[in-house]
Amino acid sequence: MASSLANILPIKIVGTVSGTLVSGTPTTIFSRAAVQNVVIVSEEPIPVNLVTDRHYVGFSVAGVIFTTALAATPIFIPFNGNIVKVAANVATAPTGDDIHLQIVNTSTATDVLTSGTLSITAGNTVATTLTIANPALIEEQILKLEVQQVGSSTAGANLQVILYVDANITGIVT
Repeated sequence: MASSLANILPIKIVGTVSGTLVSGTPTTIFSRAAVQNVVIVSEEPIPVNLVTDRHYVGFSVAGVIFTTALAATPIFIPFNGNIVKVAANVATAPTGDDIHLQIVNTSTATDVLTSGTLSITAGNTVATTLTIANPALIEEQILKLEVQQVGSSTAGANLQVILYVDANITGIVT
């Protein structure tokens, strides 16, 4: 599910690409699929759909999880993009209480998640959210995972948190 940004670029295609290029017709020239023999030089403008590229970054906590402000090694973001989804799972479900997680952008001192936390409810092993309060990421920002609650009778164990990030493409990917 890639999002697109319409732009007018001065390009001339040399070689082949998937689809047909017709002046005045939007054409996807690269996506998550391979690009074939594309060279861009200054020429007449052709509308082109620039497609963002989906990346997955994540946190992992082995063993029983504990309440902590730094649950896993922070993630360094090497590109500009937007978080579109966050998913979490544990191998051992919490009992008694839910697991509450927060992702913090330490570069901007803001919480990433809208409702304050992503919760894996007691007795369950997965949670997902598409509601992101501060989805924008800028190259060289750092994200950290906070565990705010772990379950009262049995703490969850072997936690994985995956962020689905659409990176903004600013040039041709080869």
